[in-house]
Amino acid sequence: AEYHMAKDDQKILLARQAELQSELMRAKATDFSEAPTDSIGIGSIVKLKDTSSGELISYTILGAWDGDPENNVLSYLTPLGQSILGKKVGDDIQIDVEGNAQSLLVESVSRWVDYLIFTPKSIWGYLGFPLQVSSGESTTSVE
Repeated sequence: AEYHMAKDDQKILLARQAELQSELMRAKATDFSEAPTDSIGIGSIVKLKDTSSGELISYTILGAWDGDPENNVLSYLTPLGQSILGKKVGDDIQIDVEGNAQSLLVESVSRWVDYLIFTPKSIWGYLGFPLQVSSGESTTSVE
């Protein structure tokens, strides 16, 4: 019985391995420089306003494996990512999260790559490295 369970587990693992290898073969590296500036796309930073509470929230929409929900970085494959792709400033978006209907207004759209270019320390923070500025004999960490 234990042997058959192990063989069943092996079949499942081999099938998952084949899935992952297939995904890796289709994966393409990008720097998100092709992100649109007039609508929400992959590589966009979007500011949304909850029309009922007035709360503003910013999301960065990136690739399939780039999601980091705790830092408001969403994969374009998530339900929210899919629902906002292609929207423009001023568009109203109706979403339903776990039975909670919400109306969001697109306040602004910018490109993630532009944010990285104009705020050099942001890329280091995004990658998890502290930025250190050196001048002569002393080194200062920038948070």
